[in-house]
Order: sequence, then structure tokens, then C-alpha cells
Amino acid sequence: MPGGFIGVDVFFVVSGFVITMQLGRELDRTGSVNLRQFYTRRVRRLLPALAAVTLATLAAGSVILSPITDQPFAARTARAASAFVANLFLFRSGGGYFDPAEERNPFLHTWTLSVEEQFYFILPIVLLIAWRVASRNPRADRPRFAAGVVAIATIASFAAGWSLTVGAGPLSRVVAAPERFAFYSPVSRAWEFGVGVALALVGPRLIRRLGSASSTMLALAGLGCIAFASFWFDRSTPFPGTAAVVPVSGAALMLVSGSSDGPIARLLSQPLLVWIGDRSYGWYLWHWPAIVIARVLWPANTLALLLAAFGSLVPAALSYRYLEQVIRSDPRIVGRRVIVLAAACIAVPVLASVAVTVAADRDMGLRAPEGWTDQRLAVRAGCDGKKWSRPRCSFDVPQPKGTVLLIGDSHAASASDGVVAAAGRLGYDTVVWFNSGCPFLVGRAPVDDEDCRTWQRNTLAFSKTLRPDLVVIANRSSGYTLPDFPAGEHWLSIADRNGNQPDSRSEALQSWQEGFDNALERISKQGAATLVLSVVPEFTSGFGEGLSLLRPDPGVPVVSVDDVDRRRNAVLKVEAAAARRYDRVARLDPASVLCADGQCRAVRDGVWLYMDRQHLTPNGSLLLTDSLAASMRELLDT
Repeated sequence: MPGGFIGVDVFFVVSGFVITMQLGRELDRTGSVNLRQFYTRRVRRLLPALAAVTLATLAAGSVILSPITDQPFAARTARAASAFVANLFLFRSGGGYFDPAEERNPFLHTWTLSVEEQFYFILPIVLLIAWRVASRNPRADRPRFAAGVVAIATIASFAAGWSLTVGAGPLSRVVAAPERFAFYSPVSRAWEFGVGVALALVGPRLIRRLGSASSTMLALAGLGCIAFASFWFDRSTPFPGTAAVVPVSGAALMLVSGSSDGPIARLLSQPLLVWIGDRSYGWYLWHWPAIVIARVLWPANTLALLLAAFGSLVPAALSYRYLEQVIRSDPRIVGRRVIVLAAACIAVPVLASVAVTVAADRDMGLRAPEGWTDQRLAVRAGCDGKKWSRPRCSFDVPQPKGTVLLIGDSHAASASDGVVAAAGRLGYDTVVWFNSGCPFLVGRAPVDDEDCRTWQRNTLAFSKTLRPDLVVIANRSSGYTLPDFPAGEHWLSIADRNGNQPDSRSEALQSWQEGFDNALERISKQGAATLVLSVVPEFTSGFGEGLSLLRPDPGVPVVSVDDVDRRRNAVLKVEAAAARRYDRVARLDPASVLCADGQCRAVRDGVWLYMDRQHLTPNGSLLLTDSLAASMRELLDT
């Protein structure tokens, strides 16, 4: 389901409802909440199973996942998950939930558990205070008063989430990456729990008034909302924002209808569904690590992913029977023993993740192929984004004839060795300034990336001041305009003229065309010649992803020229058309050098030309030197 991620929002509503029903009964019975017992139940319910899954996943990942690309990030996420701050870690890590790299993180799903526990650290205290305040007035309806307090907080949380998601209001201006913060933050997700909480406080009266027919109607409406969001929403849907209202409303309607004696309640009470529900926490914990490992072992095999998802119910059932139920029902685990249990369930996985990180830093004892992980010249010099300084990133020759400026995203860094060598051969100094994930365009940038827009403006202004003889532009153009395999329909799209996410690939391509044409026009007006280095042929998987203790030999990745062209042709045509509109503009296609006999190979004569599926090694970049020098000479002589 393209919008399957809305299951999280459904879960948040259900979770708020279930936990508040328990707290409400205690408040009705005693007028208070035993906070020690509440947090004890949370520790016994959640931490042992989480610790078991974390340890098992770290152990499996240390053998199956790559120590070069995936293991270190997974281990750091595991540490954050053990302390229930995985959502904050993933936000600060800079990647989006749908980024391809995130989909290889076996602990990605734990952000939801972290958000939940952050919410429940506060909820019982808020309800207890509201209940006691209402109790001062003998005529006050305590559940309704508490529901009113929750409703105010819910509305505030929804407003914050909407503001961050759409980038409107003062909150979005003070938070870095507001849309990503809206996705991961407990502040912008609390309203989804709040709907369930309010429903638990005031819903029973409404439920008692429902007849079977009304219950069925509400259930069908709720199910329709959830189904609509599951199939109509996708990765490009701004989320949570107003879009989350659909699945949240669906979950609320299902809860109201399912709590009365109607056909939906009877359906959901079937023994098989109840059995699965009892084990759903364990299934949640185990399913994503199983899917990630299956994807690594059998890439692009959908059946393997399905088997992993459903097969993970087996360890979930075992965990429920022999771990979760045993600890939850043990009367001896109280008081200090709960503290010891919590400390052990946090400390042991944290220490294990540290051990994995240390071993991964040493590549798990594996020997990476020579030259594979060598850093590019521009990266070694620190010429990326805000870290840039001209003294570090100027590569001079004796008695220079002039200056060449190399700009673009990380593909400019990949080309830096070859460009500097070619310019030096012709007697020109080279200045390099790149910004990973930010192409050099004018008036267009990735959605919600104001830092990229600032860099683009600064780079254009610097070019005007520098007055180079030649500007070399190297961008990963296909990555911003076409689906980024292996993640299917995801692309790092350039915002349209209104700053919004394009609705289609053709719109993304149009945005790229406008920004690229503007860039060539501005550089031409500055009087410099321009060489466009087209996007390099890309492979279907990163080589670092394939190197592990299980597979110590990454093999020799190969992709056909036909496959490469299918991916690049649309954007290459756009660039070619733009280049023809201006004088002293030329293009160089790296495939003419990197590919031969209809095949593009990552290794040539035992030398690695690529460091991953899309970036050249220094050796690969230097292989372009002759072609770069020839193209530069032709432009500089005109």
C-alpha cells in the first residue's frame, strides 16, 4: 500500500484510547493514579522484548549488514531506541523517513515506540492534575474536564504539526527541517494520541447511545477513511499535517463503533484476531528487522519481503510466550527489581551497540578492495557547503593562465580529481565548491531546503566575483528527476516555482529544466564558458551495502548501457536542449569513457572506478582527465 505508513497514526489513536481507558478506571475507582505502578507496567511490558530484539538484530546485522555503510548507523539508532529517543536521533541524523539509506536501517521503526513513550511519560501526570483540579468542584464532571484539557493540548499539537508540515508560521522558521521535525516530533504527533485519549474519557457515553446500525455505519466510514489513506496517500503526501486527519478520524470511528455490540465488534473479537493482537507488540518489533535483512539477502525479491514480514510473527509469538508473559506475570519484579530490570534492558543493548560500532569502525576485520574507499580530492580538502574556504579549495599551478570553477552537488566532489588534473594540464588554477544533496541550479532547489537555496545564491555571487574563465557544473541530475532505485517511487525532487513538491516526474523534470536553464543563462552573462559534466552511469545497489562478513567479496558490479540510458535520457535531453541555447556551453557524458561494449563496470583492470553506486573514486575521476582536458581546451580556445 503506497500509504501504508498511516498505520502508525491509527496505532497512536488506539494506543491513546487503550491506555486512557486503564487510567480512567483507576481514577474513577481511587481518584488518583499510582505513577510508580504505571511506569512499572510500562517497563515490564516494553523493555525486555525491545532489548531481546535489539540484541538479536545487532547480532544478525553484524554478520549480514555492511560495516562500511549500514552497521554504524543501525547501531547508533539501536542506542537511541533503547533510551526511547530514536525519533529525535533520526531527526538529527538528517535523513528523511523514506530515504533509501533509512530503509536499510533495521531500527528505523523504533521511532514510533519512542514517540509513544515520550507521550506516556507526561499523560498520566496531566490526567492526574486535571482530575484533582476538577475534584475541587463537587459538581464538576471530572472526565469531561480532563477531556477539555486534553482537547486544548490536542488542538495546539495539531496546529504545530500543520505549521511545521506546510512550512507556515513562526514555528517553521525557528525549527531546522520543519517537515522532518513534524514527522518525528512528539509535539506534532501528540494530537493523534490526544484524539484517542479524549475518546476514552467521553466516548463511553456516546457508545452507549449507539445502536447496531449506527455502529456499523460508523465502522464502515472509519474503515473507508483508513483504506482511502492507505491507497491514495504516498511518499509525496505532506505528512502529518492535515492529511493525518483522515486515518486518525478513521481510527476514532472504528473505536467508537467497535466498542458497541455490533458486527464490527464481533468481527474484531474473533479468536485469531485477538491472538494476533496479543502478540502485536512483538510482531511490530520483529517485522522491520526481518524485512531489512531479507532485502539485503534477496534484493528486489518481493516474495522474500512478504515472507519476512509474516514470518516475523513466529519470533513474536515465542517472545510473547517465553519472555513478555513471564516477566509481566512475575510478582517478584517490583520495586528495586524493576529499576534493575530497566537498567539491564537499556545498558546491555547500549553496550552491544557500542561494540558493534567499534568493530564496524574497523570494518569488522574485512579488507575493502584497494582504492574503493579512497576519499575524493574535494572531500579531503573540506570543500563541502558551509565548511568551504577558498584557501583550502583552490588548487593552483605555476604561472596560471586563468581559473576554472567546479560547482555542483556531491557529483562535483566525485569529479574533482579529474577536473583539477585536466585544468592543471592546460595551465589553469581550479577552485572547487560543492554541496552534497544540493545541485547547482538558479531559482530551484530541493523541497524545503533553504540551506541549499542559500548556497546556490552564494555560489553564483562568488562566481561573479571570481570571474573564472570556465565553470564546470556537475550534478546528479537523474537523482532529482527520476525514481531513485531501489526505493521505487521516491526521488529527491526539485521544488516547483511555488516551492512545492512536484506531483509527478514530468513536473520534477520541468522544475529541473527551469533551474538548469537559469543557471546557464546567469553563468553566460558573467562571461564564462560552461562545461556541463552529465550524471555518471549509476548501479542498482551500493557496493558498501554488499560487503559483509556473510559476503566478504562484493564482486564486480555491472550495469548495461541500455539500463543507464533509460534512467538518464530524459534529463540528458533537457540539459542538451538548454546547452544549445547559449554560446560557449558544452556537455561531456562520462559514459563515453566509463562504459564500453554496451556495459558499464565498476572495476577496470583491477582498479575500482566507483566508491558506491553513484560516486566515482579518485581513480574513476582521473580516468576522465583526457576527455575533460579536450572539452576544456575547445571551450577555452573559443
